[in-house]
Amino acid sequence: MTLAYSQETDGLISFYYRPYNDFQIYHINCKEIIFNKLISQVNNYLNSSRNSFCPNNLFAFYFQNPNDQKIYRVDCEMISHSNLVQYLNSNIYGVELKNQSEQPLEFSNMQKQNLEFHLKQFLITNMNARNNFIDNGMDNGSNASSMNSCQPDNDHHSTSQQDST
Repeated sequence: MTLAYSQETDGLISFYYRPYNDFQIYHINCKEIIFNKLISQVNNYLNSSRNSFCPNNLFAFYFQNPNDQKIYRVDCEMISHSNLVQYLNSNIYGVELKNQSEQPLEFSNMQKQNLEFHLKQFLITNMNARNNFIDNGMDNGSNASSMNSCQPDNDHHSTSQQDST
């Protein structure tokens, strides 16, 4: 999978991802952060982290690409397997299944570490390949994270809110 096939709008790169050693599927939003905006987000996070509610199915971290030194906010959302099955049945076979009850999704610390580790490697490799496409006029559409966050980025909406309608 390369990022050339992902959906990109306004600098937001979105794709689905399943890391090695994890059966969970994640919806990933990766957006370049301008330094002034990063400072603002860090300040907001520090001011509100003690009193904020963080959904258990969301995880975010900041990532600096070592090749171009750009900083990205990477938002990760767990995708329910039952929602995926419903989507596939509906869109491929035209079959609407009743919503089956499922336990809420929740990140474990091990999942967060595994996902962040593998996503950083994936992003370094695929962002460089994507930038080569752009540099050649063919645009088709690791440092440790400085901070982990679960504060939603106001520039895009969670897919769980969109999927529930």
